Amino acid sequence: MRKKSVVSVLLCAALLMTGCSGQKGTVVGTEESQSSPAPESTAAETEAPPDNSHIGGFTLESEEESKILGSNLLTFSHEQSGAKLLYIQNDDPEMMFGIYYHTPMVDETDTNHIFEHAIMASSDKYPSNNLFFDLVNKSYLTYINAFTYDTFTGYPLSSLSQEQLMKTADVYLSCMVSPHIMTNENIFKREALRYQLYDKDEPITMMGTVFSEDFGAITSTDWEDMNNVRDALYPGEYTANSIGRAHRNYKDLTYENAKATYERCYHFDNSLIILYGNMDYVSFMEFIDEDYLSKAEKHGTNLEQYQDAPTQPGHVEVVVPCPAYEGDKTEQTSVISYAVDLPESSWEDLISWDMLGAMITDSNGPLVQRMKEAGLTNPCSVATDYYSAKPYLQFRLLNTDKEQAQLFRQCVQDTLDEVAKNGIEDEIRESILKEQEINSYLIRDMTQVGVNASPSIV
Repeated sequence: MRKKSVVSVLLCAALLMTGCSGQKGTVVGTEESQSSPAPESTAAETEAPPDNSHIGGFTLESEEESKILGSNLLTFSHEQSGAKLLYIQNDDPEMMFGIYYHTPMVDETDTNHIFEHAIMASSDKYPSNNLFFDLVNKSYLTYINAFTYDTFTGYPLSSLSQEQLMKTADVYLSCMVSPHIMTNENIFKREALRYQLYDKDEPITMMGTVFSEDFGAITSTDWEDMNNVRDALYPGEYTANSIGRAHRNYKDLTYENAKATYERCYHFDNSLIILYGNMDYVSFMEFIDEDYLSKAEKHGTNLEQYQDAPTQPGHVEVVVPCPAYEGDKTEQTSVISYAVDLPESSWEDLISWDMLGAMITDSNGPLVQRMKEAGLTNPCSVATDYYSAKPYLQFRLLNTDKEQAQLFRQCVQDTLDEVAKNGIEDEIRESILKEQEINSYLIRDMTQVGVNASPSIV
């Protein structure tokens, strides 16, 4: 018996063959987006104190329950600075602090990623040659790092000690307000790009932490495919800009452009602060207010100019050659991606598309069955990318050649038509939903819950 119809409107689609070129080529595919938790689980009851409406300069805006996280979600605004703060209140002893900024990709020189590295090098309050590694080597934090996504940059920490968490948060926040990268170009050269000569008889080489990271991914099929899919779906748009491209755009990578990232984005009225776990959040918020936010003014940050207009309907097919090292295998190493723009989709819509992808790629799912009938035995995946400035649905065929592109696309379209007409078989649907439900029950049993949940929250 079949139930539940799914109807989709496909406004913009791209069929992309990312493959090896001649003796040099590698394939690249898109990094699968992190799945959102599925059905809600039972929450542990936690009650907020009755007098939490005003804490320092913070005002409570809303309070709601998250059953998946077993938490109260307390959302605050800070009038003086314009910052937002979310406290995820529960009984988890592993506490977390993080500050996150909206950082649109204005080009592909990877300055957001570079600044993520460089801002943690030194500050007025904590001068150092490399402050981040001082912290890594001298603390017992359970997590310390930073990360850059396509639309935001985050600086999370976690610890079992609130005292240490607050101390390290002080270090992080000092870097947010007075980073030495703004006055010390050598930090830029170390983290971004420089010319280096090890010996007078050796060639001059280009080096830099982020430049080297990006260059190291040049033969990653996943990374290159993600870039190529966005270029095909959103040509000429800010949405097409991706991280990890400094090695391809290094001629436009300058110290001035890196500093412009700070001036454009690093203001408290463009930030979200997250606290998580069983902590004395009142004292934590009072510290943030007194030492940092109360000393800042609203900047009037406005990033609307980097928001693209709706993508025009249409279909495009692109074959993109990718580099490979000499001697690498180039047969059956291509990736075929069929991607569909999902404009104006709600969060629930995106989660539903992700679940549909899991259902149709089940071993007995309709896409897998159609592929078998068509003679396609390659691994395939379906995922929704939530972290792009515009979300999209992507079907991927791995370890293949470009000649299979049209056959794969036809299998996908026939599968979507079948599901829209007949739905998903009960057994498959219920199996996937139950798997998601069990996973959601187990979230709070994991480590670094606050850190891992923060990207989806942001």
